Amino acid sequence: MIDMNLILKKKFQEISEVDDFISKASTETDYFEPSTLSHGIPGIILFLDAYQKVFDINTEQIVHKYIMKLAPYLQSGQYNNSLFGGLSGIAFSMDLASQNGKNYQNILNNIDGHIVNEIENKFDQILQEPLNPLNYDTVSGLAGIGRYLLNRVDENEFNVKALKSILVYFKDIQYSKNSWVVPQESQFLESDKNYFTEGNINVGLAHGVLGPMSLFALCVIKGITIENHQHILKDMYKFIMDEKFCNHERWLQRYDLISERNHFNFIRNGWCYGNTGVMTTLFLIGQALQDDEIIKMSKKVMLQVVNDKDENLISPTICHGLSSQILMLTIMNLNFELNEVSDYITVLINKLISHYKEDYLVNFIDINENKQDVFKSRKVGLLEGELGVYLTLMTLKNTKILNEKNWTNAFLIS
Repeated sequence: MIDMNLILKKKFQEISEVDDFISKASTETDYFEPSTLSHGIPGIILFLDAYQKVFDINTEQIVHKYIMKLAPYLQSGQYNNSLFGGLSGIAFSMDLASQNGKNYQNILNNIDGHIVNEIENKFDQILQEPLNPLNYDTVSGLAGIGRYLLNRVDENEFNVKALKSILVYFKDIQYSKNSWVVPQESQFLESDKNYFTEGNINVGLAHGVLGPMSLFALCVIKGITIENHQHILKDMYKFIMDEKFCNHERWLQRYDLISERNHFNFIRNGWCYGNTGVMTTLFLIGQALQDDEIIKMSKKVMLQVVNDKDENLISPTICHGLSSQILMLTIMNLNFELNEVSDYITVLINKLISHYKEDYLVNFIDINENKQDVFKSRKVGLLEGELGVYLTLMTLKNTKILNEKNWTNAFLIS
């Protein structure tokens, strides 16, 4: 039986050797992008912040060394504002690891000002363009950037104004002629451009409608609202529940505008896609509206996730693997306290731990597949690497860290 405390301590000791760990991550893993939250140093900072809160060991000086490693990226000006690949992600990690606002406030205020100005300057351009997930989604767009700003509204009043502008943008998409339809020209991949000739609606949390809708709900919960916010949120709920997207509490990954192509095959209930994202989004909307019926629906979807089991979750990581399902069910079940969900989470945890590889630099290997093959990658990062797994395990040790600003906020599930 693997001792969870022991493997967390071992990883902490490795990460504490800052230069050595960055050198090995850069040269001996399959992918390390230092400045990004998804694959780099900001994820390491989140690990250190959580480790301090769970084990009551001060990590302030180690965090500072990692932040100094980010200084060249901040000084270069060669960055975007996204949460998972840019400036918002760096600031998100610094804010959480600031020792309750004691450290880094000058630089964070400067970053906030830069992000807010960029949002204001780019809105006119965005509104003229065809709808593109890069503008609105969690990973690259305004849903993710907005989630960072939401964590900073008590520090900076300009962040509130920017958030309200983002909510108006999401409202405008919701009620536009084509609503959340992503046209052919805005598909990420050439293969998708060739396939989705009439466009599609992405029903995921990473790149789809669930990110903006979750941010909208989280803002309302925090007291940041725009005119008719309750009506807008109810319409967003109705949008998610449209029968063309779901069948027996199972949702499509993407809805093809050529409707006869849509098939309700089981997909991986991870973070990027799946019923798990629908479940948490509905729960947040229900909380925001204080609507028991919507909360009951989120519970129904949760039980469907449990009923569908985890056979197609072959990776331990967050993006498309076991860690995200464990995390999202844990957050949900803090409210519902259902034994069958707790028992299922225990099964998932045991399966997750079985992926541990003791004598490897990267202890949890990311696994992906297509119709032809299975691909394994050694990654350190938060999204597709071992740090996301370790953060999940730490959160299970002390779920009280979920009661305040915390690392799971980046995934728009809290």
